[in-house]
Amino acid sequence: MSAEREPSFDLKLLCFRAVRTHFFALGERAVAVLPRGLLEELQPHLTVYQLDHLQSALNSRGVSTFSAWRSILRDIRGPAHVLEVKSEGEAKTQVMNALFPSVLYNYKSDFIRRNLSNLNTVQFLCAAARSVSFFIVRNQAEALRRLTEEQRLVLDLLERHVTSVGVYKSLDPRKAENLLALLVLHRLLDHGLTRRVLFKARCPHTLAWILHERGPHTRDMSDGKTLETSALCLGRSSCSVEEQGPLCKRPRLELRAGVSCPRRHIQSLELRQCEQDCLRVLLQALPSWSCLRSLALENTTLWDSSAVEELIQALQRLSSDPGGGLTELTVSPLSSASLLEELLEACPRLLSCSVEVQNITGLSETQVPPGPQNHHPFLLQKLSVSLNQQLSPGLQLSSLLQRCPQLSSLHVSGLRLRSGASHGQLLNTLTECCRSLSRLHLEDMNLSDCLLDVLQLLSRCQLQELQLKDCRLLEKWSNKEKSLHRLSTALSEHKTLNTLSLAHNRIARHVPVLAQLFSDDPHSALQHLDLSSNFIQPGELLEFSQRLQVLRPSRRITLDLRKNPGDRDTHTWSLALSSLAPFCRLLVEDWTSTNTMADHISNM
Repeated sequence: MSAEREPSFDLKLLCFRAVRTHFFALGERAVAVLPRGLLEELQPHLTVYQLDHLQSALNSRGVSTFSAWRSILRDIRGPAHVLEVKSEGEAKTQVMNALFPSVLYNYKSDFIRRNLSNLNTVQFLCAAARSVSFFIVRNQAEALRRLTEEQRLVLDLLERHVTSVGVYKSLDPRKAENLLALLVLHRLLDHGLTRRVLFKARCPHTLAWILHERGPHTRDMSDGKTLETSALCLGRSSCSVEEQGPLCKRPRLELRAGVSCPRRHIQSLELRQCEQDCLRVLLQALPSWSCLRSLALENTTLWDSSAVEELIQALQRLSSDPGGGLTELTVSPLSSASLLEELLEACPRLLSCSVEVQNITGLSETQVPPGPQNHHPFLLQKLSVSLNQQLSPGLQLSSLLQRCPQLSSLHVSGLRLRSGASHGQLLNTLTECCRSLSRLHLEDMNLSDCLLDVLQLLSRCQLQELQLKDCRLLEKWSNKEKSLHRLSTALSEHKTLNTLSLAHNRIARHVPVLAQLFSDDPHSALQHLDLSSNFIQPGELLEFSQRLQVLRPSRRITLDLRKNPGDRDTHTWSLALSSLAPFCRLLVEDWTSTNTMADHISNM
């Protein structure tokens, strides 16, 4: 009777598992001195906390943890999410921000279930809290009880690292069950570094509690029925986290009568689903809120005209304060494009403005004089205007841009013109009046008759980022390849342009012409090219790759080819990608041709 064969074990794998099991008994220094090759192989076998703990030591030896963090992130969020993650720090931050709230609030994904014993610890939560800058306060009593008692160290770390807080559900201060949530929110706002609030709860009482005493005249809407919130905690500890000793000996946060905590400034407020009740609370606080610098108001329905007028008046009063005035404003949706200029007039210190217009009634069909008379220039540096597929002559936008000589970033989406009109005037205004423009995003606009205007803009402006997305560039070109060659030449010779998007332009079989963008022109600065959703067939991409092989560019440009029908001929598509790999950092994903065809037809 022959002896049974013993199962074969991989000795290296057993060693890696032993390191994981006895990591802290071995010690960081003992692990970090392993040969670099072994350290790279070891990383996938470590827990998230161990990888974080070891990262500094590995980096000091020139060993990157980027691949390990990226692999964890792919496991948590899927392969598409990691395509544009470019650094070790970014990958780690995204992993920690994905895991921290899920572990804290007991949301169990597949990854968390597999690794629960290593994640559901105070040590991991502390490590993750150091990477968390945005935290959502949810009214989950048991999770918040732990956070204010045995996990107090985690809350201390959140106070030191969280700069933005989210309130998505009502935390009505008149109800006792919300006390713990309000306590945590108070600690972050008034004892921590949080200066930005994202508010999505449809509860004016919660908003009033947050805004109370942020300005000298902020009114309290509680009618005397609110919980006692002026003495929610013991106050900030005078010693550091390291000096406070073991967790079990730290004092829990408690209510204490007669204690008044400070009310720190909120500098940024974003109100989602901002309905009339919440808007009224804001309007009461706004005129005296001199520390507020950024305000975003978004709603699913249009505000009535009186509410918008009240907002403009409140902004004017805020701006009249020598120490007050917004620098960033977002409002969506507006009922009239003419309100944009009124908002800018009300906020003369505004540097960034973003609006969405759903029903354009304020644009006149008569031509506006080429230069505004007796109008002061705006300080605006960033402007974003999204329009809701309405016909307009677009001339008022050109007039507005003439008042923005310091504009560095512009995004315009959905601007429609009546038959016979052209966006050439808009482009010419940018060329002549906005010489500081470095970032231009034009989306869902017909630029097919504006090639000369685009070329002139490229020759005069020092753009760093250009997006011409769904702009139907080739639609009216009689000789598409020749015109595309002219555009490619101008783009490849541009000295400052590093990011270019031509997505959704139905370039399709003309894509080989764009190989010229990869030429080793000494003036070219291009680093990222987006050709996604252009209905590029495998054979066309193969020809594109063959032209690159002839050019053999020394610069490795990031090339985005997502949402193109590679599955029409997977062999040819794979061959093309293999040929491109030495010259490009490819961004690709699985995409079915039926979806691509539906997307292509919907934009025809």
